[in-house]
Amino acid sequence: FQAHKALLAVCSPVWAAALESDPQADRNHVVLPTSYDAATVEIILNFVYEGTLPDALCNVEGLRFLVKVADMYEMQPLRERICRVIEDRREEQLLTFDVVAEFSDILRENLQCPDVRRMCYDLLLANRQSVVDSPALVDLFRKVTPARLFCIGGDGGFSRLGGYLSCVEVFEFEADRWVPGPPLPASREGLVSASLNGTIFAIGGVGGYGESASD
Repeated sequence: FQAHKALLAVCSPVWAAALESDPQADRNHVVLPTSYDAATVEIILNFVYEGTLPDALCNVEGLRFLVKVADMYEMQPLRERICRVIEDRREEQLLTFDVVAEFSDILRENLQCPDVRRMCYDLLLANRQSVVDSPALVDLFRKVTPARLFCIGGDGGFSRLGGYLSCVEVFEFEADRWVPGPPLPASREGLVSASLNGTIFAIGGVGGYGESASD
């Protein structure tokens, strides 16, 4: 195959090292390390030059193969392209928990699409018991989770707090800790909340005398 050495070196540090290892080699003939057949090498070179991948590889099985290629040659552009394929195909339900688990490293480093971030969050949350057992998934969960989680009001039941609560507790994921937040004006449980432009609205719920209100 004909290719420009400078372009190969930019795309892969593995290739760059191979090209630099023998400065006395023939300028026009270089043997690069590969364990793939000619058809696969052609796919890789097409991606290097055009940034495209064949449609036949834009599925889960194809992505598994491309991940191996990207890891072998440490090709960050290919890793980013894999993530974009997942983003582009999200409506085809390409993203499942198994895919998230398998591609967690790539997703963690290349998440740009808010919809995919949300889908990853929902899938990881729904499978949280499996997430706990995997450090890679825990790291990904922290990446797709909002910086802070708010627990607002509630019912203290038979705890030492007792009754309806006005407290707000905030979990900071980066610091891995709970901190107190501004309390509600009145004790409330059964409420719903929503955020808009950085402000959280606590809506409805039941207070101490059975009244419903919003803050």
